[in-house]
Amino acid sequence: MENRKHKGTNKKSFLLTALLTAGLVAAPALSWAWSVSIGVGGPDYRPPHRHHNRPPARAVAPPRESRHYAVVRTLPRGHKRAVLRGVPYHYHEGVFYRPGANGYVVVNAPLGFTLGRLPYGYLEIRIGHGSYYYHNGDYFRWDRRHQVYEVVSAPRGAAVTYLPHGYSRVNVYGETYYKFNGVYYHRERIGGEMLYVVVDI
Repeated sequence: MENRKHKGTNKKSFLLTALLTAGLVAAPALSWAWSVSIGVGGPDYRPPHRHHNRPPARAVAPPRESRHYAVVRTLPRGHKRAVLRGVPYHYHEGVFYRPGANGYVVVNAPLGFTLGRLPYGYLEIRIGHGSYYYHNGDYFRWDRRHQVYEVVSAPRGAAVTYLPHGYSRVNVYGETYYKFNGVYYHRERIGGEMLYVVVDI
């Protein structure tokens, strides 16, 4: 039924699945199953919400990245404006902007911000029985009650294929970590691929 419903929709993704075991993970040790898929959003695309079933394998171009804290003089055509906790934001194709002294500054998605659809190039991450969606350093979860995607904090154990421009390397007791937007990542080889895993320090 679902395949027929979404037949003809312009979407692709890639699915990577692995089981984290003590032999695969250096530190910290993680014990739950995870999977990552890459999806294509679009002007009218809403992905199926199958939080407990694995999506079909699919392939897609690399996710779009934008330099955080860059300043632009004009906003892209078609952007949307919203106010969250009294702060104005502008949004366009997965990129968030705030008014600055010399234009508009590219920023991270504010926690609590909601979207009707995911941006192009999102990654779907399964942790246990839950699904998160990652895009350019931001994490989203599907709010079934309100039928929107909400910006949430990075979940511990989430494994992503890339970090946005602007991350920093941090040395902690001789171990290298990567920090972006206050979140620490440890680079680990999982399932034959080098991924960035969200950790607590």
